[in-house]
Amino acid sequence: MNIFIVSGDTPAMGSLYSELRRNDYQVEGIGLTIEESIQKIQQINPDVIITDIDLKNSRLGEELNTIANEAEIPFLFVCEDADDSLYHRIKSTYPKSQFLVKPFNKYSLWSVIDSMGKTRTDVFGSNFVRNGYLFLKKNNIFKKINLLDVSFMYSEGNYSSIVIDEKKYLIKFSLSKLLTLDQFECFVRIHRNYAVLKHEILSVDFAAKQLTTKYQTLPFGRTYVKDIRRVMNIPFAKAL
Repeated sequence: MNIFIVSGDTPAMGSLYSELRRNDYQVEGIGLTIEESIQKIQQINPDVIITDIDLKNSRLGEELNTIANEAEIPFLFVCEDADDSLYHRIKSTYPKSQFLVKPFNKYSLWSVIDSMGKTRTDVFGSNFVRNGYLFLKKNNIFKKINLLDVSFMYSEGNYSSIVIDEKKYLIKFSLSKLLTLDQFECFVRIHRNYAVLKHEILSVDFAAKQLTTKYQTLPFGRTYVKDIRRVMNIPFAKAL
């Protein structure tokens, strides 16, 4: 797991840096200026950003927040003094964040870090999925795709095509493998070639073996009838 520390109080965060390094996390950022940190974050795309900076009340803090939001990178806020108002402000402003108040032991720290790191799954090469978004890299530019905007996905051998409206994005990762990832649980496979969003299914024609979603009508295979019935809460036919 790749962790980046942006600190306004380097000595105080130095012990945290050492604690994480001893547990074999990849940790960077300590001792850098915020300007240097922003540049580095854009380069390495960390799994978690740890900070003791009040992002709301500084220009560079706001810039850091913008970059993190664009890449869906969660924050771990560390502070020595806290009250209800600070906690609720941070949780409402940064809903994907976590919050730790010093002093805390290493096990509390490791537990929080490990749970936050599960938000990202690498797919192929520099492509990854995090917090319900698929990030596809092409020519050093990441395309951010909201999985809930996907019209449907279809298999092309060892590749998968992800269709949004009239646009198609090709990824070198099979449809079978994609559907094993936790973040793709919102999809159901309806055919050896097709998968659709579960909540977008509008109707099923079992006689014609066709399924209609918000976006289109697609064929479904006999092998996937049980899965479709479960998703649609349609009772199974009783055996005679």
